[in-house]
Amino acid sequence: MSLTRLLFSFVSRHWRSYILAALMLAAVAVLTVMIPRQVGHIVDALVARRLSADALLMELGRLLAMGLAIYALRVGWRLQLFTASYKLGVELRGKLYRSLAGQGPAFFQRQRTGDLMARATNDIDSVEMAAGEAMLAGFDGLLTLALVLAMMTLGVDWRLALAALLPFPFMAWAFARISDHIHREWGEALSRFGQLNDHVQETLSGVRTLRALGLEARNDAELSRLAAAASDSSFEAQRWEAAFEPAVGVALVTATAIALALGGYLVWHGQLTIGALTSFSMYLVQLIWPMFAAGWVLSLLQ
Repeated sequence: MSLTRLLFSFVSRHWRSYILAALMLAAVAVLTVMIPRQVGHIVDALVARRLSADALLMELGRLLAMGLAIYALRVGWRLQLFTASYKLGVELRGKLYRSLAGQGPAFFQRQRTGDLMARATNDIDSVEMAAGEAMLAGFDGLLTLALVLAMMTLGVDWRLALAALLPFPFMAWAFARISDHIHREWGEALSRFGQLNDHVQETLSGVRTLRALGLEARNDAELSRLAAAASDSSFEAQRWEAAFEPAVGVALVTATAIALALGGYLVWHGQLTIGALTSFSMYLVQLIWPMFAAGWVLSLLQ
C-alpha cells in the first residue's frame, strides 16, 4: 500500500478528529493574520495623535485576547491531531507484528533481520509523523500562506507584495533540490542501519565461535566501520534537512530588504502609511512558517 492510500484510509476513518483540528487551525490562521492589521491601525492612529490612552489600552487588550485565543486553539488541535496519529502508529505496529509472526522460516531466510528491524522502528515512526506533523504543516502552511498573501496584496499594497515575492521562486528551486538529496540520503542511511543490525545479530548468535577463533578484534573493527558508515549516512541526511532553514532565511531577508526599500519610497511619496508598512513587515515575518512548513512536509514525506 502506498503512503497516500494508507494516509487517506486512516484519515477517512478518523475524519472527525482531522476536521476538528482543521477548524482550529483555520481559526488560528485567521487570528494570526488579523494581528498585523490591527497593529498597523494602532500605529497609524498613534502617528495621527487620534488615539487616547483608554482607547490604546482597549486595543492592546484585544491583541492580548487574540493571543490567548491562539494559544488555546493550538493546544486543542495538538490534542486532536497527535492523538489520531499515535493511533496509526499503534495500528501499524500491530499489523507488522501479526504479519511477521505468521511468516515461515523461508521468509526470514530471504529477508535480513536488520532491514526488518529498521522498518519496524524508523519507518513506522516516519509514517506516524506523516499522519500528524505532515498533515498539520501542509494544511496550516497552505492556509496561512493564502491568507497572508491575500492580506499583503489586497489589504496593503499589491506592488509591494509582488516586489517582495521576487526571491521566492529561487527558494522553491532550492527546496526541490534539497528534497531530492534528502530522499536519496535517507534511503542510504536506512540501508546502512540495516547492515549494522545484521552484523550485531550475527555477532551475538556466533559469539562463541568468534571467541574460539580469536576474531574479537576483527569483529570489533567491522562493527566500528558499519557504525561509522551508518552515523555518516544519517548525518548527511540531517545536513540536507538543515539546508531548508538557510534557503528560507536568504529568501526572506532578501524579500524584507526589497520591501523596506520600496515601502520606504512609497511612504516618502505619501502612497503608503507607516502603519501599512509596519503591517506588511509583520506579514513578511509570518511567511516564515509556511516556508518552513513546505520544507518540513517534503522532508517528512521523503
